[in-house]
Amino acid sequence: MRDVTLGVAEPGSGAALYDLMTSDETWTRFNGPDFGYQRPSLNEFLEGRFKRLLAGYDAQIIFLEGRPVGEVSFCWECEATRWLEAGIVIYDSSVWGKGIGVRALSLWITNLFDRFDVERIGLTTWSGNPGMMACAEKLGFSLEGRLRKVRYYQGEYYDSVRYGVLRSEWSQVDTSWLASSEPFTSDRSERELRETVQRMERRLGEAFAKKSQGFFDCYREMAGRFERDLGRNSRDVWLAKASALMLLQSLRGNEQA
Repeated sequence: MRDVTLGVAEPGSGAALYDLMTSDETWTRFNGPDFGYQRPSLNEFLEGRFKRLLAGYDAQIIFLEGRPVGEVSFCWECEATRWLEAGIVIYDSSVWGKGIGVRALSLWITNLFDRFDVERIGLTTWSGNPGMMACAEKLGFSLEGRLRKVRYYQGEYYDSVRYGVLRSEWSQVDTSWLASSEPFTSDRSERELRETVQRMERRLGEAFAKKSQGFFDCYREMAGRFERDLGRNSRDVWLAKASALMLLQSLRGNEQA
């Protein structure tokens, strides 16, 4: 297993972390893009987010074998009622689909339950991010709500998807599988992953049929290879398709930008 740890930023590492966040901005296509993203200046980053990463209270860096690749965070939806929401982003898209986010989020959820007297930790994403949905499902989060067609982005409507896990549930989650390279599976996570990939295939197929059909033809060719190499209905093939569709969605966003 590749070593994944969490930690605070080192003093003097601000410029390197800023470069990590801004040199590969593919992540902005999936991290709530309908809310809008504006790249901060280096000084804005150093005076804002970097100070939070130095403190490590509500945001920490994800290290992969000692190298920063992303961050975890939390915010209070309502501190008075102990309603806490967790978040994660992997800035380095070259390590997507390798289980890094699942391992990092597992460490973070344990950290938050250890530090705060809360009974539930939430995680909110959108239906345009199947990787995040699969991550939540893998870790035993319950799908608590789906607000249909409330996120509008690049001419398409998406669902807002809310997950949550209770302290009592987290204490029963078996995370021993994270110590191996073998993937965790469950009927629910398998079904959710398949349905999300199928929805994305339909939506992007229709979108690319109007323009740049070659991109989607390339995806179909890759999907065929995935099925031949990994097994037509294996979990690995659905994860591979999800990663390819996320990149395809990013290409479409670049075309429209």
